[in-house]
Amino acid sequence: AYSVAGDTNRTDEYDVDLMDGTVNTALLYVPYNWDKNIIGDFNTWNTTFNGKTIAPIASYRDQSNLGTTYAKYGYGLVVYDVSDLVVDGTNTFELNKTA
Repeated sequence: AYSVAGDTNRTDEYDVDLMDGTVNTALLYVPYNWDKNIIGDFNTWNTTFNGKTIAPIASYRDQSNLGTTYAKYGYGLVVYDVSDLVVDGTNTFELNKTA
C-alpha cells in the first residue's frame, strides 16, 4: 500500500494463519521513496507492531541520480524484526511520522 508524503499516520492489518505452527522469523519490510530528509535516521518514524514499539534492524538507501534536482531524493527500505510479536490472527502495524 502507498502513503502520500503529506500523510503522517498509517495503519495496516495483516491476517496470519499459523496453522498451529510457530514463527521462526518474521521480517517487516517498509519501502520509501522520494525522500530528501531521511539519511539513515528513522527517528522521525514512530512504529508499532501489535501495540509494541519496534525499531529498525537494518536499512538500505540509494539515490535516484536523475539530474541535480531529483538526485536529492532517495529511496530505500527499512527492515523490522517482528518475530516475537506475530500472533495467529490479525496483526497490526502502525507508522506515525513526526516529521
